[in-house]
Amino acid sequence: MASRKRKPGWIFTAATSVLVVAGVALVLMLPKDPPAPPEDKSLQNGETYYVLLSKIEVEPRQKDGDGWDLGDGAPDIFYEIRWRDTKVFESSRKDDTLVAIWSNSEVGLMDLAGGVSIDSSIKAARITARAGETIEFLVYDHDDLTPNDEIARVLVSIDALRVGDTPLESGQIRANIRVIRVDGVGLETLTK
Repeated sequence: MASRKRKPGWIFTAATSVLVVAGVALVLMLPKDPPAPPEDKSLQNGETYYVLLSKIEVEPRQKDGDGWDLGDGAPDIFYEIRWRDTKVFESSRKDDTLVAIWSNSEVGLMDLAGGVSIDSSIKAARITARAGETIEFLVYDHDDLTPNDEIARVLVSIDALRVGDTPLESGQIRANIRVIRVDGVGLETLTK
């Protein structure tokens, strides 16, 4: 009796391989963890926050076309923050620049003399969020012999602020408002 030769099972092997590869690809495409709900970055009523301008970019000339300083000097930029009709913060000054950048923390000689803590090294206004309130940013060009030139005065609703960075554009400036919760939420921006 003659034996029948079996044909190679290449079709079966190929089909099995395709199914295995498709199954592995499907498993790899499945999400590992359910997506996290979006974080609410709005300021919470009654919570305390640090607020600062981390960057201010100023137009090269004043509104009337004049330069900021005698000759071709760039402005010596500093800013104030007013909250509840009270000056609650004044920044350090950045001399001869059109782009001023402030870190969330600075340590100066006065800080060293009084002892340094994380809280004392954070150079920002501290506010308690209340719906409907406003915060005012005043940007100046420091002058030694004449009164400081006001570059911009911007009133911002507390409701418009968010934890993290919020862009601000008004007239002669483009700026970045940085908000950090005092309890540390948003503290990762301290390294920026």
